[in-house]
Amino acid sequence: MKFGILTLGCDKNTADSEYYAAELAKQGVQTVAVEAEPVAGDEMLNGVIINTCGFIESSKSQSVAAILDWARLKKTLIRKHRSFRLYVVGCLSQRYATELPKELPEVDGWLGVGDWRKIPQLLANESRHAELIDAHPQMAVCEGQNRIRLDEGKKFYAFLKIGDGCPHNCAFCAIPQIKGRTQISVPHEQILREATDLLASGIKELCVVAQDTAAYGRDLYGRNYGLPDLLADLAALPVAGEWWIRLLYVYPAGITPKLLDVMASSPRIVPYIDMPLQHTHPEILAAMRRPDATIDIEAKIKKIRHALPDVTLRTTFILGFPGETAEQYRHLENALSALRFDRMGSFLYSAEENTDALFIKPRVAARIAQSRQNRLMAVQEKFSAESGLRWKTRTIPVLIEEQIEKNRWIGRGWRDAPEVDGVVIVEAFEPLKAGEFVQVLITGSDVHDLYGEVVLK
Repeated sequence: MKFGILTLGCDKNTADSEYYAAELAKQGVQTVAVEAEPVAGDEMLNGVIINTCGFIESSKSQSVAAILDWARLKKTLIRKHRSFRLYVVGCLSQRYATELPKELPEVDGWLGVGDWRKIPQLLANESRHAELIDAHPQMAVCEGQNRIRLDEGKKFYAFLKIGDGCPHNCAFCAIPQIKGRTQISVPHEQILREATDLLASGIKELCVVAQDTAAYGRDLYGRNYGLPDLLADLAALPVAGEWWIRLLYVYPAGITPKLLDVMASSPRIVPYIDMPLQHTHPEILAAMRRPDATIDIEAKIKKIRHALPDVTLRTTFILGFPGETAEQYRHLENALSALRFDRMGSFLYSAEENTDALFIKPRVAARIAQSRQNRLMAVQEKFSAESGLRWKTRTIPVLIEEQIEKNRWIGRGWRDAPEVDGVVIVEAFEPLKAGEFVQVLITGSDVHDLYGEVVLK
């Protein structure tokens, strides 16, 4: 038996899909990654598991569209007297466990978040009405949980999930109601085992993720063992060869002198910090109920850049949060100009049911929010371009990912997180191999990407 697994949404879902693959393997089911829309050859599968996202309206729509596309394939196969199972798991099914089974009777079974250990019941067709989904979600951590890579040989990075669920109470966010209102940390021994297995399988970059990576360990170890300790242990893993560690989703309060010391002292940890801010105006941050609303971000960034001179800083902002005035938006734009992030993402506020922001007035008109997002991204493009220019004539390590044409390859340096940042376009007149590190002399740049040539393999 062979199933497809479709992963939608965030990188935590990517890790979860690989846990599902491992549980399916225990039941004798092979797995392969599939796309949101079925393609030729997918009709040979025995079924599909769609790991959904339910965070904001656009992601919910994407998940429902994928379910309907695969339901059409199922209907076609049934007409040909072929059986095909359609299962839906993850955040969307968790969030709408009551509504979705009624609206999508084509689905053969439902699981919520972190429910990979319920695969045997799912395959036994015991969850057509979502009875396997826990009413009060809390991300589970299973001792000895295995994962099977769905992209082995194609990608050389992996998302190492160190915790899930969210300990914060942001007014705009539905994640706590989907995944639970505390962050459950994975025991450090289990993380180290999983990291070792991933590196042994050919992974060259471990991307450390959680809803808030800085909150790691508080539920398990108090103040005795946290994110800096975990990073130090990961960096010390006795795995030969070249590989590195990247840190994502670090809330500002968690960027401590101890964390910066660990990052500065280990060549395994790249000088890259993803620090989601969402806004800079104090009143908007208070209305959002951001946990770090009172932190002096400018002072924090100065300390980071002093400790890590080559650091790449990334952040995200929300535009059009209810009540955001033109003056408050200008504050954000001016702050962006002062802070000069190397990378930035943004998204428009999404009004989500059962979140407190839904009741904040007045709403910002969609066209105004879109205009502000366009303006902010235009400001950021200038700083991203300037950030790229400072690397010209420097030689940096680059992880090669794929060949795009004769003598040209795509790779990523430490300033390039997978799937969200730019790349390095590498020129080489000798064959390169995907998954290897090479030294690249940077010869040029644009807004997002660097360009260079190999000087030493």
